[in-house]
Amino acid sequence: MISFLRLSPTIKLKITLLVALAAVSMVILAIVVSVTMYKMASIDRQENRLQQSKALGDRIEADMLSARKNESDFVRTQKPEQSSAVKEQIAALQGHIKDLQATLSTDEIHMNSEKLMSLSNEYQDRFEELMKNVTGTQSLTTDMVFAAEAFRGIVENKNESGLLLQMYMIRQIEKDYLLGRDGDLLTVFDKNVAAIEKTVRQSSAFSGASQDILLRNMDKYKASFVKMTSLYQEQPKLLGKFAALNEEISAKITSLNTYLKTETDASIASKSKLKSTMQVILLLFTFMMTAAMITIGTMLASSMNRSLRKLQEGTRIIGGGNLAYRVDVQSSDEIGQLAATFNEMAGEVQKAFKYVVDVSGQLSEASSNLLAISEETSAHTQEVSRIATTVEEGTVDQADQIALGFHLLRDMNLQTQQVKEAVAEIALQADRSTDKGAEGMAVVADLEKVYLDYMGVGKSLFKRVEGVEQHISQMVKMIAGIEEFSSQIGLISLNASIEAARAGSFGRGFAVIAETVKDLAERTKAQSLDMRRMSALMLGMMNELEQDTKRLEAGGKIQGEAVLQTRVAFVQIAEQLERIREHVGRVQDSLKFVTNSTNELTDAMNGVQVVSHQSKEAAKEVAASSREQLVAMEEINEAAVQLEYFSEHLLRNIEQFTL
Repeated sequence: MISFLRLSPTIKLKITLLVALAAVSMVILAIVVSVTMYKMASIDRQENRLQQSKALGDRIEADMLSARKNESDFVRTQKPEQSSAVKEQIAALQGHIKDLQATLSTDEIHMNSEKLMSLSNEYQDRFEELMKNVTGTQSLTTDMVFAAEAFRGIVENKNESGLLLQMYMIRQIEKDYLLGRDGDLLTVFDKNVAAIEKTVRQSSAFSGASQDILLRNMDKYKASFVKMTSLYQEQPKLLGKFAALNEEISAKITSLNTYLKTETDASIASKSKLKSTMQVILLLFTFMMTAAMITIGTMLASSMNRSLRKLQEGTRIIGGGNLAYRVDVQSSDEIGQLAATFNEMAGEVQKAFKYVVDVSGQLSEASSNLLAISEETSAHTQEVSRIATTVEEGTVDQADQIALGFHLLRDMNLQTQQVKEAVAEIALQADRSTDKGAEGMAVVADLEKVYLDYMGVGKSLFKRVEGVEQHISQMVKMIAGIEEFSSQIGLISLNASIEAARAGSFGRGFAVIAETVKDLAERTKAQSLDMRRMSALMLGMMNELEQDTKRLEAGGKIQGEAVLQTRVAFVQIAEQLERIREHVGRVQDSLKFVTNSTNELTDAMNGVQVVSHQSKEAAKEVAASSREQLVAMEEINEAAVQLEYFSEHLLRNIEQFTL
């Protein structure tokens, strides 16, 4: 966090832009995946409800088929247990209709379910009517049997075989009618009943009470038969209504199942379309993210590489001695700031070297002047020595020689004064050169600090590159975990598909879900492979950036060597300036001695002038002083030669730098 805060605004902006792009991309991807998963889950739930509704529709159809079969069996056999089975099937059908309404609450389902419920209620009412009809026919049949048996018992007691035969014929007509439902048999039945009643009335074998019983039984038999035939005649109408009602119910069930199948197919198509759209979106998003990250990473790496190469080249050129060169880095990041500071330090070093060149030139010129003056002074000193020797040997033209000696002493004093001024100027320039050398050393120290900052930036960048590589490695491990997770999901979906296949029709919904999970696992695995490739590409870019960082470190070493060479040059200059100062000090000491000697000569010459005829001892003293002065001037001459040599050597050292 602290290293990031120390970064320049430009690099912060680039890194922030890259992180923001990655964050926004992840948020968008999360939103897209969440919305898609939500829609997929919604479609799966809808498809599951449709599958359940389709199963309920199949059960409703099966319940209706069972009810119709039991209804037919009931009409054929007229067994009560068959009617109970029909009622149970109708109740199950209505229960399944209610379950269908609760499972899938669409307008179409609601309308068809309400219609089916109404038709099932009507079916139940019609079946109740049919049951009443069948129950009525059974009751009337029982009454007819009882009446016929009572009639037959009385007739058998009287042994009236004719009436028994007639009664048998009527029972046969009853059976024929029940089997064939022929309307002509009703007329035959009425004629035979009338004949039996006439025979009973005319028979003398029966008492009045027996005749009444026989006639009542016959009337009861006849009435029951008439009612039974009426009920039998109603049955075709009821069965016709049943047939129309069954057709309508079957049509509604078929319509309902068709609607459920259509909705199921539409749901499957919608899910397939959504999966295709999701795949396209993920592919486009992956491509766009990869392109954006590669573009931004390439721009950032290229910008840093260009700046680093310019800075490295500038360091090499300036370290080679071209102090007029400036690093051209226009960025405002850390490398740009480092380049600006480096250029500023190079400018300061250039100014210091220019001043040293100027001072060295002045020093060389002053050394030449000093040498010329010292040579001229030596010549005058030799002349003074010669005159003093002449004075010592004789007094010929002593006055003229003394006057000439005074003149030469005055010239020598003047030249000595000039030498003192030149030496003072040289000392001043040497002091200034020393000060500028100290300033140059300070600049070199600042340059070393810049170099250390430069190396610090390189090391920090290298550490950040290593950190990014570690994060990418961790991301690769996470991608491997995702791949393993997707493989496990694929195995789970395969097991779910096997279990769904074992469950048969009840597991179709789970089979679809298992297939969806399998597709999701495959897509996840494919996306993880894309992410792995993208991570490998990013890792390659980080390796290139690491190589650039190493080149930056190598450039920093070159800069450090250049700074070290500059420091060595400044140290040499400082040492030469110190030697110049030492020789200047020696020249100043010699000048003091020359000045004192000149004063002594002047005093001696004054003494010679006062005493017109000096003794040989005074002349000797003058000659000795002249010789001593000559020795001092030779030392000054030698110091001037050394000073000129050091000045030229200093200029040669400075010439290796381009100003």
